[in-house]
Amino acid sequence: MKPLLSLRRLAAPAVGAPQVVIDDAAVEHLTKTFKLLADSFRLKILLGLRRSGEMHVSALCKLLGQSQPAVSHHLMLLKMAALVQVRRAGRHNFYSLNEPHVGDLLAALAGDDEERSDASEPAFEPVHSYAEPVLVVS
Repeated sequence: MKPLLSLRRLAAPAVGAPQVVIDDAAVEHLTKTFKLLADSFRLKILLGLRRSGEMHVSALCKLLGQSQPAVSHHLMLLKMAALVQVRRAGRHNFYSLNEPHVGDLLAALAGDDEERSDASEPAFEPVHSYAEPVLVVS
């Protein structure tokens, strides 16, 4: 079986290639976040919150077609990951995105052009690099 990565290929970087350092803690955090987002119901919650700004649990139950305990469980996981925040008004909890850029990223990946000013432009600009970067994992 051929190895997936040859260490010899990394030993001789191209002349003038930028050195890229990736923090292990950041990779671990992103891995946990993307695992959390790998659930379609949680993605629907985040996209729904992006479009409406703030939603009550009962509105999220209608959106997802799930029971209140199931939706509350998803919301608890999203809150623990600091993706959503809660506002309490009397006996009711209202949820919103903790950081607007999370919703913008998800919408861009989903191709949701609803709030973009110029939908003819691509959501992401391609990045071209002429020197192959060297990957250094700390």
